[in-house]
Amino acid sequence: MADYIVSQLPNIKDKRITMYKRETKYGPDGNVVETGEIVAMPNLPADGETVLKYMRRGFALKPEDLMEVKQEIKCEVCDKSFKNALGLTGHMRTHNKK
Repeated sequence: MADYIVSQLPNIKDKRITMYKRETKYGPDGNVVETGEIVAMPNLPADGETVLKYMRRGFALKPEDLMEVKQEIKCEVCDKSFKNALGLTGHMRTHNKK
């Protein structure tokens, strides 16, 4: 998540902002089954508290922030790949056991 201050937000003179969220579909059990297209949510309040509230719920200030980046991180010891650095960090503990 990028760091912004309210005065840097677009359309700040209007005190309203457009934020973006990826459309989500849920299965009968309540679990996420599919994430769809990026949807614009116009005319949201641009005060700092509200913007942070929406960002915690998965909204972004630019649609590009929601694009999926498929980048694998590889372990330098065994070449196993991970989706994120946290997975690699946990995996590295297995190599450090003595």
